Amino acid sequence: MGTRANPANHHTRFKGRGLGTRHKQPPLSVLVHWRVDEYVRNKPSKSDWLRSAIFEKIETEGWRLEGDELVPTDLPKASGM
Repeated sequence: MGTRANPANHHTRFKGRGLGTRHKQPPLSVLVHWRVDEYVRNKPSKSDWLRSAIFEKIETEGWRLEGDELVPTDLPKASGM
């Protein structure tokens, strides 16, 4: 007999989290220095912290998310898209 997912959470298990992700979108994954890994893994919400860090970098490079589009801001740094 195979394992079965917890039926108690079947109502919430596949609910969107409001993150703008798409169905079956593969996650980003990166390897980092082990000390950085340790630091991030000790955050109470690793995923939220990483998303925030990514958006901070996107903004410093002169981009912003508008709806489902990544658009340049008025900053002259916007390049690479």
